Amino acid sequence: MKDTFLDTLFNFFSKPILYWPFLISLILNILIWIILLIKVPVSGSGIPLHYNIYFGIDWFGSWVMVFTYPFVGILIIIINFLISLKLQLKEVFLTKLIGFFNILIQLILLLGIATLLLNYFK
Repeated sequence: MKDTFLDTLFNFFSKPILYWPFLISLILNILIWIILLIKVPVSGSGIPLHYNIYFGIDWFGSWVMVFTYPFVGILIIIINFLISLKLQLKEVFLTKLIGFFNILIQLILLLGIATLLLNYFK
């Protein structure tokens, strides 16, 4: 008998080691959104969007474009979540690994945003 999507989802959320990393990743992504909404000034002129230690600011754009970082982060969470749902019964270790890499990705995004904000939006 083939499992339905709801059965797969229930099975996934019955194992804390599988769903906690995704919840932590989601919380970190929400934190990035909140920090950006609070700290980035609404401006008609271009703002720095990327900082490189070798060249300094190398990407300018509209203030709305700064939300590209958390948007990409949420896409990564969703894609990895769907992959993990598919793999959870066959590849438990890989599912755990995907979840913990989600946390790492969100921390890297948070660090990049923090660096940009500390250097240019004081």
